[in-house]
Amino acid sequence: MRWAWSFLRPFRRPFAVLVALSSVEIVLRILAPWALAIVIDHALNPAPVRGWLAEVLPALGLSTERRDLLILFAGIGLGLQLIHQLVVMFHGRVSVAISQGMIHELREELFAHVQALTLEHHTATPTGDVVQRLEGDTRCVDQLVLRATLPFAFSLITLLVMFIGLALIDLPLALLSLAVIPPLYIWLKYYSGRMATPTDAARRSDSRLSSRLYESITSIRLIKSHAREAHEQARFSRVAGDAAHAWIRVGHQGTVFAIVSGALTVIGSSLILLVGGMRVLDGTMTIGTLLLVMTYLGYVYGPLQAIASTANTMQQALGSARRVRHVLDITPEVASGEIDADQIRGEVQLEDVSFHYCEGTAALDHVTLTARPGEVIALVGPSGAGKSTLASLLVRFYDPTAGQIRIDGVPVDQYRLHSLRQRVAIVLQESLVMSGTVRENLC
Repeated sequence: MRWAWSFLRPFRRPFAVLVALSSVEIVLRILAPWALAIVIDHALNPAPVRGWLAEVLPALGLSTERRDLLILFAGIGLGLQLIHQLVVMFHGRVSVAISQGMIHELREELFAHVQALTLEHHTATPTGDVVQRLEGDTRCVDQLVLRATLPFAFSLITLLVMFIGLALIDLPLALLSLAVIPPLYIWLKYYSGRMATPTDAARRSDSRLSSRLYESITSIRLIKSHAREAHEQARFSRVAGDAAHAWIRVGHQGTVFAIVSGALTVIGSSLILLVGGMRVLDGTMTIGTLLLVMTYLGYVYGPLQAIASTANTMQQALGSARRVRHVLDITPEVASGEIDADQIRGEVQLEDVSFHYCEGTAALDHVTLTARPGEVIALVGPSGAGKSTLASLLVRFYDPTAGQIRIDGVPVDQYRLHSLRQRVAIVLQESLVMSGTVRENLC
């Protein structure tokens, strides 16, 4: 969690604005129900105005006539609602700006790290999996900070404030409303433990789906040349079906959790309505006060449900965060040397060089060769003889298993890696043109 919050540092000021807007929302939620309660208990009640209203309104030079009260507090209620909607609008705009900024920061960091990983890692990792982590899993910072932790914190604050307001109105009913919290907490704790595994499995299935899709599209010429469309369709269908079933399982667990959580809060609301209704019938509570209690109760149970619902978001975000952190924890390419390669003449020496990609047959076995500036040397051999491997060792895509490669008498690992690769030209076997203009491809 601390790692996710670190991406919020460049957006401290917008985040402070977001916190302020959330605080204003809480205040508006406290004030809004009072206007309706006053309209019901005083403007629509034929009895004379009493209590604090009878003292405050004349002191402000306002009429206590029922019609005037109705117009006044209906207008106040409307104004509070309009202000609340404006606050929600600005809250949404600031939240989106912070969200996209955090995702952008993480994507840049992850992309730079992915580019710095070894070619061996890229060879072993499906491209679709890398794309899924860069495009989909990087959204975890938004989910963890702005869609889980922040709503959780403000739900707790709202819960506390609304409970205090409810207790000031009617302490026994406020205490009765807490009856649903123990079972809701037990259910949340039980559910959180069960959601981690299905969510991780669903994220992995998304990666497999992306990998299958990428491989099929990039190999479409080969697929068509061998009339393998039906075969590839079947392979894609299996992977897509696995992904769908994995997310259906996550969805099923989420709906069961929501149903149980909702049922608990409905039971609590019904209990408060029953007890409060009895007090109205006994004349110990007004209808307006009961309405105020039920409204505040909704603001108490609403945060409880919000806290519960963030468990699902949190588990999905943590699954994505684990996948992103796993990539960031991988050691990048070997450290660069200190010598600039800008002035190299181009004398290449291979001294008893051997290399193998994995345990087994060596791709190069004790190769010794000297290529002087101006010479043209052709390495001829069948596929797999090690021609491309030798070129890869020259620019340190890999390092030799044994022996040493020198350029101008200097071991290649002593050159700055970026500078070395800029000075050595390699024409790869695969013809690849990046998207964009010819100039962008050349530069």
